[in-house]
This record gives sequence, structure tokens and C-alpha cells, in this order.
Amino acid sequence: MSGNCMGSAMSAIKKEQLGNYYRILYFDGEKIAELKVSAESRKEAIEILKQYGYTASDIFSIFP
Repeated sequence: MSGNCMGSAMSAIKKEQLGNYYRILYFDGEKIAELKVSAESRKEAIEILKQYGYTASDIFSIFP
């Protein structure tokens, strides 16, 4: 997949990819956390979150 992530311990999004990012708020087991993901679609953004061990049901919200 072509996603880059930005979060507490994740790599930064490249400047040229800022137009295709999704902001995911999800429950990390203790609190609501944020993940910014460069992805071509909402589905791809969710798949990237899953690579970190979370599921779609952990998502509180996703923008856009």
C-alpha cells in the first residue's frame, strides 16, 4: 500500500501527499488517538490502520 502515517510514533506525511490524507480518530485501548494517513480512498485508510493492529470497529471518526 502507498500510505504514510503521522501520529505519536509514526512517520510524517510527505508534503506532496497532503491532498490525499484522511484523519482517523480511533480508540487505542486507553484513549482516543489520532492517525493521519495518506491514502487513495477511505477503504485504503482503514486498511492502513489495520496494519497497526486496530480494527474498523476501533474507529471513532474518519475525515473526510
